[in-house]
Amino acid sequence: MKYVENIRSQKLAKVVTAIIEKLQLAIETTADRLVRTIGLPLARKNGNIAVGWGNLSASKWADDRAYARYLTLSVINGSG
Repeated sequence: MKYVENIRSQKLAKVVTAIIEKLQLAIETTADRLVRTIGLPLARKNGNIAVGWGNLSASKWADDRAYARYLTLSVINGSG
């Protein structure tokens, strides 16, 4: 059996990418799914608002999974 480091065919790369994305979704936990669908969009929104208020470092909030997890739990528990 052999493998390659780089896929040269763009068509094959697209197919492999689609398969990997489907596998990632299949093994995603409920908590991960909630963070992805609730927490990360809220983190992005809050970060954009804070940037608009002058907090330029808030642009990093959109990628902060811990902050997104906190926001998700806040929404689920009714305090967000």
